[in-house]
Amino acid sequence: MSELTGKKTDLMRIIRVTGMLIFVMFASLMIPYFLGLGRSGFDDPQILQILFFYGIFGAVSSIIILLGSLMQLWITKGDERYGSSILFNSPGESTSPSFLRKLRTFSNPIGLLMISILIFGTIGIVLGSTSQSFTGSVLSVQQFTPGEELGFKSFLIPGVENLGGAAVIVVIILIWTWFARKSDLSRISFLAGQWAFIIIGYVLYWIANHQLRYGSSDISIFGQVAPFGLLIAILTLFTGSFIPGWVAHISNNFFYEAFKLFSNDITFVFSIGLLVALLIVYFIFFGFLGRKKDDKK
Repeated sequence: MSELTGKKTDLMRIIRVTGMLIFVMFASLMIPYFLGLGRSGFDDPQILQILFFYGIFGAVSSIIILLGSLMQLWITKGDERYGSSILFNSPGESTSPSFLRKLRTFSNPIGLLMISILIFGTIGIVLGSTSQSFTGSVLSVQQFTPGEELGFKSFLIPGVENLGGAAVIVVIILIWTWFARKSDLSRISFLAGQWAFIIIGYVLYWIANHQLRYGSSDISIFGQVAPFGLLIAILTLFTGSFIPGWVAHISNNFFYEAFKLFSNDITFVFSIGLLVALLIVYFIFFGFLGRKKDDKK
């Protein structure tokens, strides 16, 4: 009976990971693609090349993440000590504090998505209204209208680049867990090493990604790029989920571009209105702190 329950749990984990990958890829690629189709398709070879490159990069990253999830479930030796999380959709596991599993906000991906939008949307409005951002947005797409440019920069870049970072995290976890099992590391040593290696690896990925794609920009590597990579790595390690870092990146690009492309007053009022509406919906479905019903006394 317990074996059957374990297999069902493993199956549900794979379904959740696959579902999130599909959702992220759809949001990252289909929204910009449909924007182009709305005007009879993109006709600029540069834009088509960007879409193709990001599509391939996102697909390869997704395959690595899914294979990593399968490998973690297949290799069960030491799971009671090291766990089987790849920090993609598993709040409360591995480096993530176990109490997060008791909060519906974190155990439910929709709740985590909503609270992430509320937090980083608020930060994005503050930074965007003062013409600041974590990293700026450097991709030039002159063919687009302001609305299309906003959608393109806000969804394509964050989704695919963060999937690449998630793939890096998966590779680090697989290698480090293999070493931990072979060396019979204690859980504390394992978690300390996982924090250290993931932070270092993710920041290096973020710097390399920036240099390869936007090396000619004037954005500071150590003043903006590396700290933003560090922020996303810490968010992922703490929450055990891809969602907060992804939303932080989207909010950074969205509000930075929105306040540049449109009237500040209109953008501010519209953004605040959306966040207030989302806050109301959040409280209706999840309540204060999103506690599980079983925990309420």
